Order: sequence, then structure tokens, then C-alpha cells
Amino acid sequence: MGIRSAPAGNRPGLEQETASELGRLALPALTNLFEKFESTLERIDPDLQPMHQTFWPAPASSHAALLALSLSLLLQAAGYAGDYEMVNMMMRDPLEGGSLYAKIVNLWFLMQPPAEAHRNRIRRLVEQIEDRTARAAASGRPARILNVGCGTAHEVQQFLQESHLADRANSP
Repeated sequence: MGIRSAPAGNRPGLEQETASELGRLALPALTNLFEKFESTLERIDPDLQPMHQTFWPAPASSHAALLALSLSLLLQAAGYAGDYEMVNMMMRDPLEGGSLYAKIVNLWFLMQPPAEAHRNRIRRLVEQIEDRTARAAASGRPARILNVGCGTAHEVQQFLQESHLADRANSP
């Protein structure tokens, strides 16, 4: 109620702050619920698993399955190509959403190991681009970087925005 009564210019920041605080409290509870859910999935009779898998992709590793399924359904409903937009979602503000509830659920999903691993992979690619560019610069030549079929290429975007070596690289 305090958010709605705040001046319009203050609402976005207040909502982000509130979502962050609530997220710290809610994330452990959500994780506990999904752990219970995983435990329940493991107890499904093997003869009944094919029927359940019609509605749920895999009883094992439901965190990853839930993240993939939820994001996939969300993206398909919005009309996006899955992988492309899913990576964009993983790289944006984790407190994104149209309500406090949506922000907290989005934060929970983006804190799961598959999303964290993908962000780590992008960070590692940025480091590799920087390393190869530094080696090329030490040899007195520009680095040539080719990135094929990589969607939004967040690793290239980050390299260009963050690295002091960005002016020492070009594309073929």
C-alpha cells in the first residue's frame, strides 16, 4: 500500500527495493517448496511416470526443468523464439516484472543453477575474448573476433562496453 501511495516518481525505486527485501525472505521458502516438489516427483510410481511426463518434462532435476518449462511457456505465449529471449531475460534485471509477485518469482528463477551457469558462461567468454585480444595486441596486431549464430552475443556486447581492449579488436 505504501508503494501505491508514494509519489509516482518514487514508485519504481521503492518497488525494486521492496521486491529485493521480500525476495531475501521469500527465496528460501520458494526453494524449500521446490525441494519438496522434487521429493514428491521422485516418489511417483515408475509405471505412472509416462503419464506424468506428459505434463512435466522430467522427474529428475526439476529446478532446471521448471526453469526451462516456465520460461519456455512464458516466451511461447509472448511469441518469442525461446533461446534468444531466454538469454536476454537471464541477463536483464533479476527484479523485472509487472508486480512485486512477478519480480520475486523472476528473481527466484534467475537465481537457479541453470541461469547462473549461463551467466557464468558469458562472463567466461568475455574473459577469453579479452585474453585473446590482449595477446594479439602484445603482438602488435588487432584481434579478429567472429561470433556466428550466437543470438544477442552478450559476451561481445559486454566486451565492447567494459573492456579497455575493445578498440584493439575487430570482426572479419
